[in-house]
Amino acid sequence: MVYMGKNIKLGYAHKVINQDRFIYPILGLKLDKNSILKVGYVDFVDSNYLFNNIIDKELQSDFLFINEFNKVTTFAVIDLRKYNNYKNICKDGNNSLALQILKQTIGALYLAIYSKQKSPDCERKIVISNKAILEVEEGLNSYMSIYNGKYMICPNIVSEELVAKNIDYDMDSIKDVLEILKKDFKYKTDYEKKICKTLEIIYSIYNEGYSSERVIKWAIALNYIFRENDEHEFDSTYIGRKLRIIFNVIDKKEIYQNLPKYIFKEPKKTRKISSIVISVYKSVRNDLMHGKIDFYTEYGICNVEELLILKVTVHELLKFMTKDEYIKKFKNIKEFSEFIEAKEAENIRIRKQNK
Repeated sequence: MVYMGKNIKLGYAHKVINQDRFIYPILGLKLDKNSILKVGYVDFVDSNYLFNNIIDKELQSDFLFINEFNKVTTFAVIDLRKYNNYKNICKDGNNSLALQILKQTIGALYLAIYSKQKSPDCERKIVISNKAILEVEEGLNSYMSIYNGKYMICPNIVSEELVAKNIDYDMDSIKDVLEILKKDFKYKTDYEKKICKTLEIIYSIYNEGYSSERVIKWAIALNYIFRENDEHEFDSTYIGRKLRIIFNVIDKKEIYQNLPKYIFKEPKKTRKISSIVISVYKSVRNDLMHGKIDFYTEYGICNVEELLILKVTVHELLKFMTKDEYIKKFKNIKEFSEFIEAKEAENIRIRKQNK
């Protein structure tokens, strides 16, 4: 077992398994009977397909298999041999590498779901789990209330709504992302690795139970994207500036137009993206990170406006970083940042000439 790179004897610690093929249980992704969904090099299959094409009869009748996976209807199959140069690159074992790939692939699926949905408050939840029902925040679970001697049952209707079906995602929207995921480990650039790891962070965000923690993690994802190296120091103003140039000068895209009106009383305009994101950052840093917590508010409850703004910003930024052939060829985030500043300088020159 491995913890911080050392062998220890803890039952809950991660075990190192250096095989080359793995099958993981998936919850929250519904497939047609006896079908397969190929997402990059990861195959998502329903239980019938697994029984008919992948595992043998002996394993199907194994007591441990039945006990552990009898409630699972979808599985993910990862064959590391498809990636080449996978041996000994992950100190935590090939099983950890396979999990990273799977989380990054599910992160790409989340991007495909985001691209298909009309509103960013419409979510799905796909997790690596052998449980029968998706876990949600405590207040969304089934419970009972009593008033004047009468009982009321409040059922959990959220878990079923969170299940992703084939009509929920647009696979064409992530073709470029999948090409990056499929690329040989040895030949992935730092820029491509940044995209892959961001997808893994996105998986972690959607898997997070508490909304307040999600807000922090969305901010972390944005920080991670723009960080050039471990010594690179920057603040929210730096990020706000980059986003302003990307979506007002280069892409000129209104990314906040689909924010739900029932949540946002005042519409958010992308031309003000810098001040919008900086304001959210200040709230996250000055309130959540500094422990400013209201006593009579559940810790898990968050400012939904802040959450959706960060969610939309990260998704749209990833789409921008992967859709253009020129941009995709950057070797690292420093080149990406220099490209952004060059576009801003060009924009300033043009405006001066037109005066």
